[in-house]
Amino acid sequence: MQFAEHLDLDGSQSPEGVGRTVVALMQDPSLMGFTGRALSGAELADRYDVGVSIEPPAHP
Repeated sequence: MQFAEHLDLDGSQSPEGVGRTVVALMQDPSLMGFTGRALSGAELADRYDVGVSIEPPAHP
């Protein structure tokens, strides 16, 4: 990545982890209880016990 040294990826979420979180949310029988709320991917991942973090790339 060209500007990797300028990016702080601590706390980043992987696309796969976010996808697993969305699937878990869609399968939740109480889904409609979230209507009208702003939801954080990290909060939902904790609720559904889904890992969403990414490991920073290893630099040789």
